[in-house]
Amino acid sequence: EPVMHDGLTLFYADLMVSQYHALTDPVNRTFRRRLELWRQCGSATYLWWYSVHFSCWAFVHPNMHTFADDLRYLREAGVTGIFAQGNQQEVYGKRFDGEMNELRAYLLARLLWNPDLDWRQERREFCAAYYGPEAGRVIEQYLDDLREEFVKHDAECFATMADYPSMLGWITPQIFARWHGYMDRAEALAADEEHRKLVQIARLPISFTEAYCQKDPQRRKQMQQAYWDTGRSLGALTHISEGKHYVLWLREHGLKD
Repeated sequence: EPVMHDGLTLFYADLMVSQYHALTDPVNRTFRRRLELWRQCGSATYLWWYSVHFSCWAFVHPNMHTFADDLRYLREAGVTGIFAQGNQQEVYGKRFDGEMNELRAYLLARLLWNPDLDWRQERREFCAAYYGPEAGRVIEQYLDDLREEFVKHDAECFATMADYPSMLGWITPQIFARWHGYMDRAEALAADEEHRKLVQIARLPISFTEAYCQKDPQRRKQMQQAYWDTGRSLGALTHISEGKHYVLWLREHGLKD
């Protein structure tokens, strides 16, 4: 049984949460039970909230649709405060590392301030300002399609999960082609070269994920090299995960810088 320690402030961090499911989903019942028990041990509970997986930031990662519901749940559960960890590591002025990291940071900032905001409206305003109104609408359609596919296949992803070929093996070439099609349309609708570059950066996680899903080792290596060459040309790649520079990833996979 939990023992209350008056004046004790807890900082709770739990890696084993399925990020593609809301915290209120049955798959995350263990997290809710642990949080409830820890809250009974102290007078204040803060949460280190993972919105990213540590093994690799470059995969598609559709979990932003859970943010508002999760924050409202945590507020109702009596959590005192939250530190939300995303997937951006700024180095030498380069901003682009993790999948949709600019949008992710914006939504987290807005919803941490007010979980009752309409997250779709917040996303719409960001995408219109960041990619341009027309291209932004297509990016939103892509994000909705991405989320729906992961929900349909009941995919799970924990912050430490590393077996991506197994976890993402259900993604077919037809699905990848559809996702690339959204990016093709968004690029065509981009108002100028700068906005086109931002769309190209948004495409990188699709290319990265597609490469890892290749069963033929030679084909996988070719696609990984193409991913790196494209990302480098965009100035968009520095770290592939927390504390791990892309140089190490290149060496691991026998790729050329």
